[in-house]
Amino acid sequence: MTRSLWIKFLVLLFAVSVIALSAALVLRELMIRDFREYLEGEREDRVYWVTADLEAAYEKYRGWNEEAISEDTVWALMLGFDIRILDDRGRKVMDTEGALAALSPLVRQRILAVSELTPREQAEKPYLPYPLFLAGNEIGRLEVRFVKPQKESLFIKRSNRFLALSLIVLGGLALVLSIVVSRKLTRPIKRLAAAAVAVSEGNLKTRVPVTGNDEICRLSETFNRMA
Repeated sequence: MTRSLWIKFLVLLFAVSVIALSAALVLRELMIRDFREYLEGEREDRVYWVTADLEAAYEKYRGWNEEAISEDTVWALMLGFDIRILDDRGRKVMDTEGALAALSPLVRQRILAVSELTPREQAEKPYLPYPLFLAGNEIGRLEVRFVKPQKESLFIKRSNRFLALSLIVLGGLALVLSIVVSRKLTRPIKRLAAAAVAVSEGNLKTRVPVTGNDEICRLSETFNRMA
């Protein structure tokens, strides 16, 4: 009976620990989701910066100026976008590869290092279209592929590693504490049960130690007076 009560205490305490750890896991998932939504919103804002600049360049030069849109394409890459620009007939005017080819080798190398562009991974991603307008008329189309930043992946990877380590450490600690606390809670009850058996067998000198001031202690005092 005492053993059954100890197991119940153990299960209860362990269940509370599991619920607490699960709550931490859910909170982490919510934080990661909000973080990704924030980054997506930031990316959308940057796309509109690029479209506005391209439309302004078209208006300034009264058409697609190769030098101007090449600079905008490099700027877009620095913002995290692999892009290509099409005119109103769907012909390619400029893309990231062409803009990089126009740069000197040293500048191109530095920009690629900062932008974290990986052509092989980018080739597998589809372009997302953003129409370009001037005075209500469509002047072309901006097509965008997002460059996945390595810092974001590194942040998520480290958070996953830290979470796994925390679950292992805290889970083990919770299990140990559950065993210790459940044994401590059931030990006075086990003494009372053993003393009651001894009294029932005629040993009226049996007493139980009284420590503390909780309900079990008062029950122990009552048992000693009764004995």
